Amino acid sequence: EDVGYQQMLARQVFGFLVPSTRSFSSLSWNTLSRQSTPALAHTLHPFVLRVAHSTTTGPTIHTPARFVSRSTTNATIHNDNNSIMEVDSARLAKLRQVLETAGPSGSSIQAFIVPTEDAHSSEYIAACDERRKFISGFTGSAGTAIVTTNAAALWTDGRYFLQAENELSSDWALQKAGLPGTPSQADFLIEQLSSGHVVGIDARLTSKATVSSLRSSLEPHNIEVVVVPNNPVDIVWEEYDKPLPPREPVWVLDEAFAGISVANKLRSVRQNMAQSNASALIVTALDEICWLTNLRGSDIIHNPVFMAYAVVTMDACHLFVDASRFEEPVAQHLKAGGVTVLAYNDVGRFLQEHMDEFVAQGKVWMGATCSYYIASFVPEDKQYVSVTPTNALKGVKNATELQGMRNCHIRDAVAVIQYLNWLENRFAAKDNLEELTEVYVADRLAEFRSKQEHFVSLSFDTISSIGSNAAIIHYHPMPETCKTLNDQELYLVDSGGQYKDGTTDITRTVHFGVPNEDEKLSFTLVLRGHINLGMSKFPSGTTGRSLDSFARQALWQHGKDYRHGTGHGVGSCLNVHEGPHGISFRPGSDKCGLVAGMIVTNEPGYYEDGNYGIRIENVVIVEESDIMGFLQFSNATLIPIQRKLILVELLSDAELEWLNNYHEECRKIVGAELQKQGLVEELEWLMANTEKIERS
Repeated sequence: EDVGYQQMLARQVFGFLVPSTRSFSSLSWNTLSRQSTPALAHTLHPFVLRVAHSTTTGPTIHTPARFVSRSTTNATIHNDNNSIMEVDSARLAKLRQVLETAGPSGSSIQAFIVPTEDAHSSEYIAACDERRKFISGFTGSAGTAIVTTNAAALWTDGRYFLQAENELSSDWALQKAGLPGTPSQADFLIEQLSSGHVVGIDARLTSKATVSSLRSSLEPHNIEVVVVPNNPVDIVWEEYDKPLPPREPVWVLDEAFAGISVANKLRSVRQNMAQSNASALIVTALDEICWLTNLRGSDIIHNPVFMAYAVVTMDACHLFVDASRFEEPVAQHLKAGGVTVLAYNDVGRFLQEHMDEFVAQGKVWMGATCSYYIASFVPEDKQYVSVTPTNALKGVKNATELQGMRNCHIRDAVAVIQYLNWLENRFAAKDNLEELTEVYVADRLAEFRSKQEHFVSLSFDTISSIGSNAAIIHYHPMPETCKTLNDQELYLVDSGGQYKDGTTDITRTVHFGVPNEDEKLSFTLVLRGHINLGMSKFPSGTTGRSLDSFARQALWQHGKDYRHGTGHGVGSCLNVHEGPHGISFRPGSDKCGLVAGMIVTNEPGYYEDGNYGIRIENVVIVEESDIMGFLQFSNATLIPIQRKLILVELLSDAELEWLNNYHEECRKIVGAELQKQGLVEELEWLMANTEKIERS
C-alpha cells in the first residue's frame, strides 16, 4: 500500500517527512490543501490516499483526498450499509464500555452528550475535534449526539435531514429539530433514563447555558449532570488513530486589509467594557480573537483562524496560544499592539490566579457560547454574559473592510463567470461530459478562484450538486457517490473564497438544457423572494427575524417554503458564517439589530426531496438609504442570474426593474475587471447573460 514515488514528490515539493501511508493521509493532506494553491492541490490529489481503519480488517485504502473536501481525514467512507453498521456498532459498543467508568472517580454514567462544537464553540472544527462525526458517522456541520446504555440519537436542523438519513446507521435515531413531535434532548434523556442515573458532559465543549438548561430540566427527575474528567469519545477514538491537534503557522493580516490597528481595536473594546462596568473580558471565539489581534491562521480548514483564548483587562491583553508557531514578525506585531503571549493550556490557571483581582474591580464579560469550563472560574454573581464587544465590533465592518469586500467580490465574480462559461462550453461541444462529476467541476472552480489576487483558500466546501443531490441543502459531494452533471436537471453550486481583503459566498442555480415549467416556477418564486428582500428598506436596528418573511412571501403564496435561515453574517478574511446578526425565522436572529456596515447574505431557496434544489445567494452590505433613519441592502456579489429559468410574467414591474439594474451593475463593474484581466470570451459571456429583459 506504499505510494512510493508520490510520497517522494510530496517531500520534494512541500518538505514533508512521511513515515507511513496512514500519517501521510491524516496529516499531510490537511497542510497541503491549506497552504498550497488549489491548482497544485488539484494536480496532486489523485496521488494522495486516505486510510480509514476498520475494527476488523485493518488499514483499507479508500478514496483520493480532494482540495474541496473540508475534512476527509479520519472519516471512514463506507461502501455498503453493512460496513456502516459494523463500524458504527463497534464504536458505540466501545463507548458504552467506557461509560461504565467515565464519571468522577471512576463512577459510571448512563448517558453522554456529544456536541459538534470544539472548546471555542466553533461551527466548523479541526479534524481532531470531530467527535460527533467519529461516533455517529454524520458529517454535517450542525448536530448533537446523545448515547445512552441502550439508545443513540442525533439532533440536527432542516439543512441536514436528508443527509443524516443517508449517513446514520440503524443504530441511530434521527431527531429532526424544530419539527412537531421531535423531543428535546432533555425530554429524550428523561424518557431513556431513570431516577438516580447520571448524564456526562465535557465541560470544555459545552456552554454554561446548555449545562444550566439541562440541569433545570433533569434534576426534578433525580437525573444528575456531571462533568467527566476525560472525554469518553476521545478514549475510544485513540484506538482509531485520532488526528493530532493542528499546529499551522499564524500570520499577520496587514492593516492595509484590516483597516484598524490592534491598539485601536483594544481601545474600542475597553470603552465598551467601561460602559458595562466590566473589569475583564474573556474571549473564547476564534474569529473574535483573530479580528482583535489582526492575525490569521489555518487550524480549521477554510476558516483562517488559530486555536487561542484571550483575556482583556483595562491595562493588558493576554493571548493564550502555542507561540512556537509564531515567526518573529508575528511576535513583534503582538508586542507593538500591547498583547502578551501565554501558553494555550495555561488559560485555566491564569483565570484561577487572577479572578479575585478581576472581580474586585467589576464584572467579567463572557459570550453566551463560553464553555462551562471557562465560566466555572468566574463567580456566578460576577458573570456578565452578553454579546461581547469583540463580536459586536467585528460585525460592523470599517471602511477599509467594506471596500475590500467589494473588491474581492469583483475578482470572485470573474472566477465564477470563468467557471460557468467553461461548463456551458463543455455542454455545447459535448466535450467528454462523463468527466464532469460534481467533484471534478468543483475542483475546477477552486482552480479558477486560486488564480485571483489575494486568494488564501476556499471559504467552505463547495456544494456542487445536480438534480436530487441539490435537494440536500448542505450536500457535500464525495468521489464514491457523486453524480455527473447533465443537461436534464438543475445544477446548484454554492461556493466561496477567502481573500486577504474579504470573504465570499455565492450560490447560483442553472440549467444546461431546457428547464421544465415546474423548475421555472420554483426558480422564479425564489428569485422574487431574493429581490423583495434585496430591495427592502427598513428602520436602523431592525432584526433579521423581522425581515426573514420578506424572502418567503412569494413561495408561501404557492404553498412552498425552505428549511433554513435567509441570511448569515460574513467575516472579512474570517469565518464565512459569523454573528451576531443574521436573517432567519429562528429566535437567535432577533437578538441583534442590523446597522450600517454589517455584511449579510440574501439566500432564499426551495427544495423538492428526490427531485431538485434551488438557491440564489448574494452577499449584501447594509447601508444608509435615502430615507433618514432607514437602511437598505447593496449587492457585493455581482454574478448574473440565469435568464432562461425566469418566468418574466410573474415578476412585478419593480422586481423586473431591480433585476435589470442588477445585471447592468454586473455588466459595468465586473465587465471592467474582465477587460482588465484580458478575458475576452468571458466578457462576451457576461454581456450575453446581462442583456436587458423585456416583457413579451
